[in-house]
Amino acid sequence: MEKNNIIMQKWFHIYENFHDGKLNRKIKEVMDIYTLKDYICHDLSTIDFTNFQVTDYRNKVKLPFIHSNKKVRVLIDSNNWMKVPLKNCENNLEEYYYYKHAKISISFNTKPYFKKNQKISTGYKTYFVTEYLPHPEFHINLQKGMKLNINSIDFIFCLKNHRTENNFRFNVKNNLLDVEKEINRNKYILSLNSQLFNKINSKKEFKELVLYYEVENQSKFLLMPFFMIFTWILSIMELISSQLLGFPFAMIITALIVYLNLIREGYEIPYNKLVIVLFFFSFISLLIKTINIFA
Repeated sequence: MEKNNIIMQKWFHIYENFHDGKLNRKIKEVMDIYTLKDYICHDLSTIDFTNFQVTDYRNKVKLPFIHSNKKVRVLIDSNNWMKVPLKNCENNLEEYYYYKHAKISISFNTKPYFKKNQKISTGYKTYFVTEYLPHPEFHINLQKGMKLNINSIDFIFCLKNHRTENNFRFNVKNNLLDVEKEINRNKYILSLNSQLFNKINSKKEFKELVLYYEVENQSKFLLMPFFMIFTWILSIMELISSQLLGFPFAMIITALIVYLNLIREGYEIPYNKLVIVLFFFSFISLLIKTINIFA
C-alpha cells in the first residue's frame, strides 16, 4: 500500500467450508487506514483469488474498484471520512493531522493448501500466510460439525534483520496464545500475547506471519457412518429373512431424516460418500424385500 495510505491495524477473518474432501476458504480483511487520497491500492499479486468485494465497514455499502495486474484500486471517497485528530491520548499525531481515517472490509475466496488427516477422526491440516502485520487477534470460522484442534495451532512471526531471520512462535504450549470459542457459533477467536506482539509490531523488519492449524470432525458426527453401517446390516438381515422384520424400514427412514436435516443445516458429514453408498444399498435391499412380499 502507498505511503499516502497507511494501514494502522488489520483483523483477519477466515471462513472455511470443507465438504466431500474439498476445502474452500474465504478471507475477510478488516482494516483501519490513514489516507491522503480518495483511493487505495491493495496488492494481491501473490494470491490466486476470486469473488473480490470491498465494503465500507460502517454501513456495509459496497465500494467501487478496478482490478488490474492483480492490484486492486479501491475508491473510498475521503470526503466521507473523519480527519485524524491532532492528538491521540498521550501522543502527538501532527504527522497524521491531514490524513483521513477510513475503515473498510475486503473479502475474497481462495483455494488453500490442505492435507487430509489419516486418522479415524478425519479432518485436515492447513496454513495461512500474510505479509501484513495484523492486529493480535484472528477469527477462524469453520464448517458446522468440525472443530479446531487447539494444540495444533502455531503462529510463526518471521522477522528479517539484515541477513539473518528470527522467528517468534505463539501457541497454547508456550502460553502466548489464548483460544476462545464463540457461544452458539462454530467460530474461534485466537488472541496473541499483546506484550510480545507489541514489541514485534514496533520492529520494521517484519517479513511474514504463518498460521498453522488442524481441523477435525466432531466425534458425535462420526456416529452417522456407523449408524448407516448398522442400518445396512439390518437391511441385509431383512432381505435374507423368511419373515417380515419391519424395524430395518424404520431404521432407514430415521437415518434418512437425520441425514437430510444435517445436510440442510450445512453440517460436514465424515465419510459422506460411504454414507450415500450405504443408503443406496440399504434402500435396494429393502426395495427387493418389498417386491418379494407383494409378489
